[in-house]
Amino acid sequence: MGDVTKHLERAYADIQRNDDEAALAALLEAWRERRVPRIADLVDRVSARITSSRGPIAAKTVKERTAKWIATAKKKDPADVGRLLATPWPGRWQDGNEVLAPLLRFPDDPRIALVFAKLVDETPYDTWTSHEFYRPLLRALGKILDLRTLPILEADLEREKSSYWQKSTRQMVAAAVKA
Repeated sequence: MGDVTKHLERAYADIQRNDDEAALAALLEAWRERRVPRIADLVDRVSARITSSRGPIAAKTVKERTAKWIATAKKKDPADVGRLLATPWPGRWQDGNEVLAPLLRFPDDPRIALVFAKLVDETPYDTWTSHEFYRPLLRALGKILDLRTLPILEADLEREKSSYWQKSTRQMVAAAVKA
């Protein structure tokens, strides 16, 4: 517990100095030690301030925006995660995989977990092959273990969705809940 306390004390001092990026780094370290929802909520709050100050990832075309998005994600800057997650997902799951892959390479992050759970809930991709998108996403949720995702995923198991979803993806959601 000592490391968590040290990380939280450092985050508090960073916030007092208006250094949100350093505070975010300390909060993420604390959350990775304990996976406490209240720490994840603090990560979200500090991240929102950073995201607001840095602004959205924008471009004239979806292709240009995706290229900027991927270039930003490759830096693996935790301060950019909020901007990355605020960017609209592509319309097709195949294009969504292009965006998903870099997010899967980030260290465990409650912000990513929450967005992944909301994607499962919204089910923007629902075709007989879309399980290829959801499989790595749900595997990541089972690894990240943000408790805030549990009610979202449990509710999703109760919902009626397409036969495609019921045959392939639902079992992966159940495995993530079990983890």
